[in-house]
Amino acid sequence: MPNSERSLSKVGPKGWLAVAVAPPLVLVLLDAMDVIGFEAVRYLFLVSIAWTIVFAFVSWKQLDDPSREAYKFASFWGIGSGLGIGGLVLFVCIAFPGATGDLIQSWIDGYIALKSPASEGWRPGAVGYYLGIASIVVVQLALFLFVWLGWWAHQRLGTKSD
Repeated sequence: MPNSERSLSKVGPKGWLAVAVAPPLVLVLLDAMDVIGFEAVRYLFLVSIAWTIVFAFVSWKQLDDPSREAYKFASFWGIGSGLGIGGLVLFVCIAFPGATGDLIQSWIDGYIALKSPASEGWRPGAVGYYLGIASIVVVQLALFLFVWLGWWAHQRLGTKSD
């Protein structure tokens, strides 16, 4: 095994996963829009998405088979369910544009007002778009974690079929 492969394996899959998710978490936790502005955050998020994809694949290559099965199961059922919920919300928004439009616009205006004065020049349409995407991603990640934990609990505890 070459030295570079040995040094990569020392980090382990959990370490590489932490490296993968660090940039987007830092952007969100530091509330980067207040610090560097909306346009700069947009480009940093694009870079952090590419970063996350690369290092998530590095983490995936080092997982053992049960861990890969847990991730596949949680990806299908957790992320898929989150996308389904997002689609259902989108359907409701399209079916009832008057009521949902006013509600969503009030949320966007409240968010922009909360971030004032750093939010000068923010476009409500763009903020709404990014908040919509972010909310679907948060739901997907929460469901992924829930299903993933459930998969491991089921594997550890097993079923009592006797």
